[in-house]
Amino acid sequence: MQRKNIYDILKEAKIDLEKEYARIYHMFYRNEIFIGRKYGSPHKIINDNFSYLNKNLVKRCLNIHDFDETYKFSFSDSPYDFDINYLISFCEYILNFIFSSPKNIKNGLQSLTDHIESCMNDIGYTRAIKDNIAIYVESNPAALAVAEIVDDKISYSILEYNHHKLKGDLLNKKNILKHLADDIEPQKQDLKVICEKTQDNLFFLLNHFIRHNNDGKNYIQQMDDSKKEQAYDDAYQLYLCAKLLLQNEEINQRIKPIKDSVKAKNF
Repeated sequence: MQRKNIYDILKEAKIDLEKEYARIYHMFYRNEIFIGRKYGSPHKIINDNFSYLNKNLVKRCLNIHDFDETYKFSFSDSPYDFDINYLISFCEYILNFIFSSPKNIKNGLQSLTDHIESCMNDIGYTRAIKDNIAIYVESNPAALAVAEIVDDKISYSILEYNHHKLKGDLLNKKNILKHLADDIEPQKQDLKVICEKTQDNLFFLLNHFIRHNNDGKNYIQQMDDSKKEQAYDDAYQLYLCAKLLLQNEEINQRIKPIKDSVKAKNF
């Protein structure tokens, strides 16, 4: 049976991505609203107040046109190369302008923010933020669960790994996995006790593909990029599995004395 892509699946679920894009495009560029004494489309209001936007986002750009030229953004009302990534990029583009705006404008555009968030949630994406810059990543229940229990320094990296722009980006995926490898290393022996097979496979991939420069070894050197990326993705999934197994063992250890006490009182 031929594998369906995400675009086909969403169409069958009655989620028309092009219609969703057209709605958001209209709301941002054409729908005129009042925010205090300001009137116009969200695009116009943000552009008129561009100098107040967070410099972490806009750097030295003077207006939205300058920003678009500098960072090569261009969104059309009828894009010829439309796909799900085009929609996600557009939503990230708008959301970051809103989040970087003064509080009164941010509050005035809450309905647009809510609309984008609802759309992204419906197609299976969730927001991740670092340094006040928002991206949307594919919702991965395991990744979300692990991001909540690890150090803040790597929680964003765990979510970022699922960002659509990292597909095929072996260098950035490898850099993320190096951080994850450093995080799991102190728990190597604990993991072996819980599930030796998971520990063995995870550290095999980390040691042969990620942490050590083994590109010179014949087999790895001859692998094509798609197979290397699959090995990276497998290491990522095993890392998530390992962290959840370790968390589960912590829970089991907390429950054990309670169970022992209850059993003792029943005798």
